[in-house]
Amino acid sequence: MASAPDPNGQILLAVDRCLQQRLTRNTKVMFFFHRYASSRDTMGRRSLSLGEAINFTADLARHFELPDFLFSTLPETFSSFDFTGSGRLSLEEVRVMVKKTLLEWRWSLAGPAKFDEFPARTLEDGGYTVVRELGRGGQGIMYLAKKEDNFSWLDYCSACGHNSGPSYCIKFYSKKNSNAGGLQEILEEFHRMREFDNVHVARTYEAFHDQDFFYLVNEPYFGGDLTKLAKRAYDKGIEMRESWWREIFRQCLQGLEYLHREAQMHCDIKEPNIMLRHDDFNNPEVVLIDFGLAQSICSKVTGISGTPGYIPPETWKRYRWQPQGDIFSLGVVFFQLLAARVPRPGPDAVAGIFQVQAKSVQEVGQQTITNQPPWQLFPTRMHLLTELVSSMLRKKPEERPRAMQALQHKWFFSSSDDEIPKDVLGALISGSAKAFFSSELRNELLECCNLDQLRRLSASLNEEAARRIFTRRVHVTAFRALLTDSGVRPEKVEDFIRVEQASDNFIEYEGLLREAIQEKEECSLQVVTCLFNDMDLHRTGALPLVDIKEMLQSDAFEFDGHAAELLKRFRTQGGEVTLAEFQRVVLEDGRIAPKASADRGRRPRRREEWNCWWPSEIMAAREDVEESSSESG
Repeated sequence: MASAPDPNGQILLAVDRCLQQRLTRNTKVMFFFHRYASSRDTMGRRSLSLGEAINFTADLARHFELPDFLFSTLPETFSSFDFTGSGRLSLEEVRVMVKKTLLEWRWSLAGPAKFDEFPARTLEDGGYTVVRELGRGGQGIMYLAKKEDNFSWLDYCSACGHNSGPSYCIKFYSKKNSNAGGLQEILEEFHRMREFDNVHVARTYEAFHDQDFFYLVNEPYFGGDLTKLAKRAYDKGIEMRESWWREIFRQCLQGLEYLHREAQMHCDIKEPNIMLRHDDFNNPEVVLIDFGLAQSICSKVTGISGTPGYIPPETWKRYRWQPQGDIFSLGVVFFQLLAARVPRPGPDAVAGIFQVQAKSVQEVGQQTITNQPPWQLFPTRMHLLTELVSSMLRKKPEERPRAMQALQHKWFFSSSDDEIPKDVLGALISGSAKAFFSSELRNELLECCNLDQLRRLSASLNEEAARRIFTRRVHVTAFRALLTDSGVRPEKVEDFIRVEQASDNFIEYEGLLREAIQEKEECSLQVVTCLFNDMDLHRTGALPLVDIKEMLQSDAFEFDGHAAELLKRFRTQGGEVTLAEFQRVVLEDGRIAPKASADRGRRPRRREEWNCWWPSEIMAAREDVEESSSESG
């Protein structure tokens, strides 16, 4: 008996046909548009009202044999495709609405993303060499990487950045990190970003995975994010007057306007997700990054997502995003930058404008819904800028400007060039300096300490804090001594102390060490995984102890004397050590060499490279392994 046809499959075929027939689709869109476009919008273009658009989609669906319900959300999404705020849809806006609605249904009907959509390969297989961290978020860590045709496993560990290949930004998603959101969300981010083509929106090139990580390879940006902007610009001698901020804000809105025309909502606009392409602060170039929470305008997703303090009032109340929500989030960013209220943790923590004294996420939401921004902190003498930001922060989304409307605001065409108030500028530079010097010291710790040394340093600081009764703070004298004894350059320590030292000469260290250890663990995991895979030529996922010993004796590890003691810790299966077991033991031990030291050192030799010129070395290795096996057995 023949099985019943799959209705979803038939709808998917009809949607695919309509998407593939681009010329026919655009011709019919124009035909039905002119049938119903009875009047013109505020820009003088023929356009559709909501009622006319509903009749238009009904005719279009019948022509392409599409079910009517594909456009059933039009009453909710109509205003989102009104990019000019005219209350009607032009022909171009209707074309975007039709295409994006069909694409959203196609992704929905096709089902969850397939694992095999990602190529399976390591960073080394892809030719990438990690250089240093660029930034981190709840979903992953971004690293600067180089790409060359020929390299060794030690090139992979290079932190020096001397390679001549092109630069990339690689986002690492740990498969063990529950915040990463799963394969489906990562694939959606990749497919979404791959379609972007705008100077103010991050670009992506490829995606792949290995045993421990998913990777997105993106374009790199070297100017830092907006949390560190003021400090870095100040150090370059930039006079941060009104005209300088005008260009930065203009580019932020241009990036957002492009996203909305592509029927995408960012849903997580905040200072860390806005970066500068390069460090020429005289001519800053803004780029919007991190699309892990982005949604299509046509999306039927419900729920609260984003960062509390930036999430708009309507999302807290209706559990849905719309494009004007991004406008609200960007208004929060503009306000906080010019009021020196960019959030930061620490003993002198700064809360965002809707986060002050909130004890829970729910309280942040309630403040966002009910409270007005603290205008007494804003440079309101910049009247036109105040007017623009005020319009972006209106509680009702329909009262906020679209991105295109905001770009047409009088402030962007004004010649006003007031100074930022000195107290605001000082606080902004100070807050930016805290983020900058904390990042600098963390990078210094990662460079000069292995994982074991970082753990010991953290334990020493904890012991010092407990001795002085404080649970998470130590005196600057002890902090300075312990870090310099660990090999940190004194000037890096002093810069950090200068911006973090409390009035009682004590300093909070826990967050710094926690982040450094977490990042070192992830970097070390990647290093040892790459080292193991380089030895495992047949990709069996296991190596004999003789190969493990060869790796431990390379300069990728820092053992005092013989590595035989560590060999005893491995649990073998059939005389071999699995990758997971190798990772467990060496990460617990932590004596994995800093990147620069490993890069200059001796690499392990595969057994295929051993020959008759080293018989004594082979015999010695076998004897050590047999001794270790008998003791552990």
